[in-house]
Amino acid sequence: MAFAWKASGLTYNRYLAVAARVVRRSLKEDKRLQAERRGESEIRIAKWQNGKQGENKNLDEVNMSAMAEHAGQQSQ
Repeated sequence: MAFAWKASGLTYNRYLAVAARVVRRSLKEDKRLQAERRGESEIRIAKWQNGKQGENKNLDEVNMSAMAEHAGQQSQ
């Protein structure tokens, strides 16, 4: 039997990010604010093709756009 996150087309990292966000949003206000600050990241990624670095992008923005694209594909 496959894992639900795998069957839905998510990567394990994306699944963990979604789960962490759900847990942070379920906390009471004071604890939620502290947890949300810990969840922020300043990681930037770049895709390499043919030995050349592509455009630097914020990891959070890339994840959000990929999740939105995936949700759009599922609704079709």
